[in-house]
Amino acid sequence: MNPFEELKPTPTSETLLDKAFRKSLKASYNPGKVKDKLEFIKRESLIKMKVFGKVLTDSLTAIVKNFPSLNTIDPFYYDLIDTLFGVDKVKKALSSINGTPPIIRKIINEEARRLKTITSTSDVIAFKKRVYGRVSSLIKKISSSLTFIREIIVEARRFPSIDKTSFTIVVAGQPNVGKSTFVKAVSTAQPEIAEYPFTTKKILVGHLEYNGNMIQVVDTPGLLDREPDLRNKIELQSIIALKHLADLIIYLFDPSETCGYSLTSQLNLYKYIKNFFTDKQVIPVINKIDLAAPEKVSVIVDEIGEAASISSVNDVEARKVLKNILDGLNLQRS
Repeated sequence: MNPFEELKPTPTSETLLDKAFRKSLKASYNPGKVKDKLEFIKRESLIKMKVFGKVLTDSLTAIVKNFPSLNTIDPFYYDLIDTLFGVDKVKKALSSINGTPPIIRKIINEEARRLKTITSTSDVIAFKKRVYGRVSSLIKKISSSLTFIREIIVEARRFPSIDKTSFTIVVAGQPNVGKSTFVKAVSTAQPEIAEYPFTTKKILVGHLEYNGNMIQVVDTPGLLDREPDLRNKIELQSIIALKHLADLIIYLFDPSETCGYSLTSQLNLYKYIKNFFTDKQVIPVINKIDLAAPEKVSVIVDEIGEAASISSVNDVEARKVLKNILDGLNLQRS
């Protein structure tokens, strides 16, 4: 399951400081037997400063503590974080946040010792300004780290929740070949569908029941026929899904070439996936058969052999093809 799903977005530095100031202002000292005005002001000021520091240190510590450990999360989510944000950058941001609470506590302790020697009300006021200023400067220094972690959480909460115990089919192919339409036809997924490349910009998951098993069907962004190091972050999400999630890969061809990519390009990508993911079964399916010239279909068949085919608008055909594929796998009833 998605380890980021329940996380609340990290507060900004401004929000943190505002919260700490408000809590500090509400803090008060019960004078008891202290009758001396200066001593009362000093003690109340110290309480306010300690509350101010504690609110910030507790908040910063919680941010780091609640962030899923990058050393233990599932490799699928690790690679998504690394591809989209860079694991090293994430660790650096968390480290800067984690290193701030000890410095805040040190400042508060240093200023508390100085407070004991203060002999005038004006010096107490200067003390409070100094503490607020020093600590606020620290929080502002990690403002970019807080914003970065916030951006990560907002995006990572939208990562798909994957059940690693379920059989998972990943649908692959070039942009606009009909992957989203196929996934929508056979599962519960509701991907955006449009007639332009890269409609799908992230990994989407649908489900279906087959022979007592819950099957996951993953819709991925389109891949282009190019060198791996030239692929963008959208494409790399597909590679991550194929690598970590796929028990079976269904590769869709568009012989009509209305997707905008030639058969040569589609065949090259198919061969790349088969050669790169040698530990996974790759099943080709010819899509948009109703839109394609017979000679175009023949080009694919001549290269890869016979393959199942479906029309561009027939959900029943898509479900039938998938059922035939699953029947051939002999999945055991769960």
